[in-house]
Amino acid sequence: KSYGYSIIHEFREGKRGGGTAVVFKTGLLVSVCKISRIFETFECVAVWLKAENTKIILVTLYRTGNLTSIFSNELDLLLSDISTKADDFIIAGDLNIHFEKNSRTIKQSLEVFKSYGMEKLVNESTHVNGRSLDQIFLFSKNKTLKCSAFAVEPLNSLRSDHFPISCTFYASLSGKYFKNIHVRNLATVDKVSFSTDLKDVLLETTITSNGFGSAVHNLSSACKSVLDKHAPIITKSISVVDNAPWFDKEYREFRKLRRQAERTKHLSDDAFLFYK
Repeated sequence: KSYGYSIIHEFREGKRGGGTAVVFKTGLLVSVCKISRIFETFECVAVWLKAENTKIILVTLYRTGNLTSIFSNELDLLLSDISTKADDFIIAGDLNIHFEKNSRTIKQSLEVFKSYGMEKLVNESTHVNGRSLDQIFLFSKNKTLKCSAFAVEPLNSLRSDHFPISCTFYASLSGKYFKNIHVRNLATVDKVSFSTDLKDVLLETTITSNGFGSAVHNLSSACKSVLDKHAPIITKSISVVDNAPWFDKEYREFRKLRRQAERTKHLSDDAFLFYK
């Protein structure tokens, strides 16, 4: 902190120290992004990065132990959570996965990332033994978030068997869009006074001999004048939020069912057909 940096730290449960963290320059708009569950196969911390009208989710993730299909299932749950919150998100950290190998579980993990449109950025070795264990994955719905000046630094003074990865992310900031809406504040209307005025104006409204249409018009105008008196139209300017309509609650539930069927497709024909 004495160097002008702050930290958001998710401590390792039941143990002192450890865990995952995001270190950032003090003054940047960074806040905790809550994840709805606790995972067994990895540790993570998620934050919001805010700049102008752009919001990005950054997740630092640490995975250890044997790589099993449980990791893929939990990764899918994590991504289904954050993908409904932001159009741009980054997953970075020590995944301890040999991405250069071609095993079933590694393919399965990569398929989960790809199913969310995420791009794998690290192809170089990030470990002293020549393995690519550390990774950065990026998704940007409208391609407004891009990565450049990417480098793995094999010569480092951190006394770690993992190499530092440096890169620069650029976000194209889009302006905020507004639209005008017209509303009435009906909650503040005095019902007794409104009823009295409405009764009086209806009594004063006469049905002329100009026909039924004219009578309806006069009645509508009289009622509208009472409504305008008690709840005048107010014009408000609101910001337009771009949502992802294709990734709604129903779609998320179907993704969960598909992942369950994927795990059991070899056990029954019904599960295999649902998976397909």
